[in-house]
Amino acid sequence: MSKKGKLDREIKELRKDIEGLESTLAKVEVEKHGIEQQVKDKCDELSCTEELMEKLIREKKALQEQHQQVLDDLQAEEDKVNSLTKSRVPTKKFKNFSLKKFEKRGKSKIRSKSWFEKILKR
Repeated sequence: MSKKGKLDREIKELRKDIEGLESTLAKVEVEKHGIEQQVKDKCDELSCTEELMEKLIREKKALQEQHQQVLDDLQAEEDKVNSLTKSRVPTKKFKNFSLKKFEKRGKSKIRSKSWFEKILKR
């Protein structure tokens, strides 16, 4: 019986080892599932972050384009003002000269004078 007793003990030890390994395997499976869920959550979070970044990049680009358009518009307005300022200097001399002519002609030409002033103000 010593062989049989020895084999029984080995069987019992092997069964305990198997039970321990099965228990460890079950724990590892639970941990694996938890880790897989964490990875999935992080991937979802990363995806959301990437979408937000893409949206912000598009908004930034649109704002840069709008900013450039505003700068271009401002430059065009400045150019107009400069052009008008330069062209107004001779016009003032012309205006004074022309108004003096109308005043010399008399009050009968008052309508023409007001019309002429409107033209010059444009």
